[in-house]
Amino acid sequence: MNNGWILVVMKIIQKQEKKINNIVDYCVIGSGNIALRHYQNVRNLDKKSKMIMCKRSKTEINKDAIKNNIQMTGYINNIYPRTSKSLAIICSPAVSHVKDAILLAKKGFHIFLEKPLSHNMNNIKKLIRIMHNNNTVNLVGYNMRFTDRFKSLKNILKSKNYNDIKKINVYAYTDFRKWRKNKNYKDTVTFKKNLGGGVINELSHEIDYIVFLFNKPNSVYVESYKDNLINADIESNITATFEYKEYCFNIVFKLNMLSRKNKRSFDIIMNDSNIQVDHIANSLKIDEQEIFFKDHIDDSYVREIKNIKQSISKGLPTKLSAEECCSTQQVLDAMHKSLKNNKKVNIRI
Repeated sequence: MNNGWILVVMKIIQKQEKKINNIVDYCVIGSGNIALRHYQNVRNLDKKSKMIMCKRSKTEINKDAIKNNIQMTGYINNIYPRTSKSLAIICSPAVSHVKDAILLAKKGFHIFLEKPLSHNMNNIKKLIRIMHNNNTVNLVGYNMRFTDRFKSLKNILKSKNYNDIKKINVYAYTDFRKWRKNKNYKDTVTFKKNLGGGVINELSHEIDYIVFLFNKPNSVYVESYKDNLINADIESNITATFEYKEYCFNIVFKLNMLSRKNKRSFDIIMNDSNIQVDHIANSLKIDEQEIFFKDHIDDSYVREIKNIKQSISKGLPTKLSAEECCSTQQVLDAMHKSLKNNKKVNIRI
C-alpha cells in the first residue's frame, strides 16, 4: 500500500473515531513520560478498570504505549465518565491544564492535575467554582509532598523556632535534555515557552515545597543567566530570592535545568543547628546525624493516586487541592513577572 492510500485509510479511521464515545473509569490526558507513569500506576492499582489515554499532539507514539497495548484516542471531547468515581488525570502541557480540567469536570470526572496547576492564574477561580459545584474531588501532583523525607522534615520543623533560621538555600541542577531518552529535547514541552516550558514551571517542585513548609513569601526577585548551550526563548538558569518579613530571613533558589551537575537539595542554616535535605540521595541530615529513607521515587506517585482514590471513595478533600495550590501558583506568577520586568515583585499574603 502506497503512502497515498495510507493517508486515505488514516483519514477514514479518524472520521470514525470522532463518532465513538469512550466511557471510562480513568482517562489520562497526554502521552508523555509522566502520563505513561500515571497510567501504569493506575493500571497496577485497578487492573480491571476501563482506561484510555488521549494523545492530541502529532509526535510519534511512545514505544512503551505500543508495547503495553494502551488504548488511545485523539479526541478529548469523546471521553465520558463510566461512574460517579471516574477520574481524569491531566498531563497535558501546562497551558492546557485548566481548560482540560474544566471540560472534564463538567462531564463528571474527578480531577488529578499534574504539576504545575497552570501557567498563570487565568480561569483558575472558574475551575475551582465548577469543581466545587460538581462536588469534584481534585488533587495537584506535587509528588514531593508525598515522600517520607518531607513528612519527617515537617515534623522536625514543628519543633523548631523559625526565628532561629538565618538563611535557606535551595538547589536544583539538572539537564533537561537528558530527561526523555526517547525524544529530541526540542520537541518537548520543556523547551517551548508557549506551552509553559522553562525552568520556573519545570522545577516548580522546589517552589511548592517551600510554600508548603514556610507559606508564601512577601516578595520575590528573579535573575536569569543566559546559557549559550541552546538557542531558545525559555529561561533555563535563574537565581530567585524570597523575602519573609515574618521570619526575618531570605530563601535563595539556584535553579538550572542546563547544568553539568546533578544536584537537588536544600539547606536550612540555623543558630544552633543545620538541616540538609538531599532529594537524590533521599536523605535528611541534622548536623552530623543523617537519615536515609527507603521509599522510592515511584512510591510518591502511587501515593498521589491512592490519596485521590481514597478521597473520592470517602468524599474527603485530598492532601493538595487546586484551591490550596493557588498559593504556589501565585508565587510562580510573581517569579515570571519579576523575571520579565527585572524587579522585585510583592506578593499579597
